Amino acid sequence: MTIGWWTAVLALALLGSWRLAHYATQPLHLAQAALQELSEDKLSERLFYPEADDEPGRVFASLNHLLDQVEEAMERQRRFVGSITHDIRTPLTIIRGDTEVALMQERTAKSYREVLESNLEEVERIGKLVEDLLTLSRGHRGDLSLRVKAVHLDMLLREVRRQYQEAASAKGVTLSLFLEGEVEIEGDRDRLRQVLTNLVENALHYTPAGGKVDLSQFQDENVARIIVRDTGVGIEDKDLPHIFEPFYRGAQPGNHQGYGLGLAICQHIVQAHGGKIWVESQVGPDSGTTFFISLPLRPSARATSRVLTQ
Repeated sequence: MTIGWWTAVLALALLGSWRLAHYATQPLHLAQAALQELSEDKLSERLFYPEADDEPGRVFASLNHLLDQVEEAMERQRRFVGSITHDIRTPLTIIRGDTEVALMQERTAKSYREVLESNLEEVERIGKLVEDLLTLSRGHRGDLSLRVKAVHLDMLLREVRRQYQEAASAKGVTLSLFLEGEVEIEGDRDRLRQVLTNLVENALHYTPAGGKVDLSQFQDENVARIIVRDTGVGIEDKDLPHIFEPFYRGAQPGNHQGYGLGLAICQHIVQAHGGKIWVESQVGPDSGTTFFISLPLRPSARATSRVLTQ
């Protein structure tokens, strides 16, 4: 064989390799070009690839699934911004209106006091919203500050139950508490109380008259466990994977209230304590929702063996 023949064979091999590589990478180039064309107002568009069962097809399917999640998250955030803008503007409008009316003419001291009390309520409402947003932002960055000291979980649960006992009775809901023993952990008492009050408020909100909300505390070796269980309407299966996502509000009846921040904040607080929070729920007959919290015990703590009476 001559050198010219070998040169021709090598050239054909290189050409074939180039065409094969071009064919193999063409879907990726198409995907890259399509992704570069995407923008916030084109998130509904998806990548198309005819061969769904081969490797590039599976890559395209994964990218489209990711785009579904991005579009859903952006839509939730848009709804949140619209809702929060309205909810900030409303109290500001009330404050301005009350103040303008109060300045139009002389009033009694009692009348001025009523205006100031009304304005203070609206200011506190805005302040609570801003504080929730700051907590959420710090939680996302992983720098949520905690004032750590010894916390008696049994005492904290007693206080939370006492705080909501009247509201539960007024609604016809039984609010019970079971404490397996005295348990002490290292944590931020105010933050942990925030978690518990959020869960109890949600449970009472979604539990109809005649239902029950049970608070329980247990200890497993080096972990303290808190359970908040209700016999409410339950959470749909499609909502459960998203229940701790910021801005997410599921399809439960009466779920138009709030901003969808409470459970996301609860998760950040629990994780900042080195713990875990998760949920189980059922809709329909025997409906209800149960939130589980596990928190590491303080190293020197030892739970007593006696059951505390309520």
